[in-house]
Amino acid sequence: MPPARASTMCALLLTAVSCGKQPPASGQHTPTWNEAPATPTSAEAPATAKPIPKTERPYGPLSITARVAETPWAERKRAMRRNDERLVDLAAMREDIAALSTAIDLFFVPRTPDRKEALAFEQQHFGLLLKLAPYAVDSTHHALLSIGERVGFCARPPDEMWHCDPYFTPRPAADPTSAPYEVGVAPSGIATLTIRDLSNAYDPAWARLSTDLTQGARASGIVIDMRAAWGHDPRPLLPWLEGLTGRTPLAPLREIRRPPALTRYVDAYRAKYRAESRDPAVWQALLETPATTSAPTPPPIAVVVGRHCESACELVARVLETYAGASVVGGVGRSGRLHHDEPAMLTLPHSRIDVYFHATEYLLSPEIEAKTGPTHAWRSLGADPVDFDGTAYATREVEMRIKNPAGWPARCDGYREYRQKEALPEPFRKKIQGAFYLDAPRCSEGSLSISVTTDLPASAMRRFVETCPPPTPRLESYVLGQFDIGAPAKDLFAVVSRLAQSEVVQSIRIQCTRPPKPDGR
Repeated sequence: MPPARASTMCALLLTAVSCGKQPPASGQHTPTWNEAPATPTSAEAPATAKPIPKTERPYGPLSITARVAETPWAERKRAMRRNDERLVDLAAMREDIAALSTAIDLFFVPRTPDRKEALAFEQQHFGLLLKLAPYAVDSTHHALLSIGERVGFCARPPDEMWHCDPYFTPRPAADPTSAPYEVGVAPSGIATLTIRDLSNAYDPAWARLSTDLTQGARASGIVIDMRAAWGHDPRPLLPWLEGLTGRTPLAPLREIRRPPALTRYVDAYRAKYRAESRDPAVWQALLETPATTSAPTPPPIAVVVGRHCESACELVARVLETYAGASVVGGVGRSGRLHHDEPAMLTLPHSRIDVYFHATEYLLSPEIEAKTGPTHAWRSLGADPVDFDGTAYATREVEMRIKNPAGWPARCDGYREYRQKEALPEPFRKKIQGAFYLDAPRCSEGSLSISVTTDLPASAMRRFVETCPPPTPRLESYVLGQFDIGAPAKDLFAVVSRLAQSEVVQSIRIQCTRPPKPDGR
């Protein structure tokens, strides 16, 4: 497991006296970057590195297939002691930071405010590391762990290893008797397309896809279950997507970017670990080209994603969101995301800390980003857990959208606003508890909280509240069907009144949390 966060912050924010290693006291000697530490005993000496044959290379820390083999704890403790005894002096720290900064500047482009903020964080803390030098390799590694969380790399100290994604779960074992997809049509007329494997477009089973989809072509709605759709080859679904969206040829990417200077870091990773990158030729064919578009009216579509929805799955879901009006529920893992590929490794020249990152960036077309969010920050994610089974909700939403062609649930800004509870019609007024806290100065010395009870999943509830007019509420947390909503204090009851009128909201509770008094009561 990664070191505790407290250790990370200690390495960054405290002084060298209390956290890092100080220069040795008079009469003592501690090896620095340009001097090897005392030879460890035979029990502590690390094994001599040997070239690894290509066929025997292990999975690496950025693996999307399997969890990397972790350093046994006893061996790791010995490595931690060695890394705590070695210091990185000022000159060495400058060179290590310069090498890392050069790589970051190549693979990390600050196209959005949050990415620019990450780079500012990086520069601030690199400066702090220089002030703390000479600094222990172990403490330097902790600092890089914290910076990497923001910037998008992970660091591992000499002779220590664990997976870069702490939440990584290996793909389930493949079932050779299972088809990569399945199509069914329920008596209600709703078709279900379950996709399990997008790793091999040459699987003979895909030959029947067009025939199977034709059987469901007259479906009144479609539920697409891609929770287990691992793999990086979307080609089997492209003809269907082109027919459904009216975009021919389908070209959802605007750029595939990998600076040539990063090639040596990709090669360094591949020399040590298994290469698990996608086929670049498949994705080059998806770059933007002039497309012939028609205006089909697709049926209501809901897509369910999950932990093992990888790059091809994400591409399909975001294309359907943008061009077919599909809604998406569920979450995805971090390892197989669409926006990055080609693991790379940089070994810092003096501390010998290994830094791992993705060298290639895939960027979606402006239309898709406008609808679904930046390529690296898919707007539909971040609400539902990766193991959420959203198939029942997806079916319900499709059924409701079939019954309500104007859309379901109705938009929040389609409801009339009321500024006083007494003016709100009685059926909706009963949903609200604690509205008197909104009357000034009932909660002048405390903070208001608004909890909304609903049976919508978090992703669907967030889409709903985003349709409220300013001041638009924010979905802040979710526990067992209850959401905490944040909203500006101005015209707060107007916001509450709109929410109360929606059929997807069962109740609203307004509370005033006051700070404790000096006597503790």
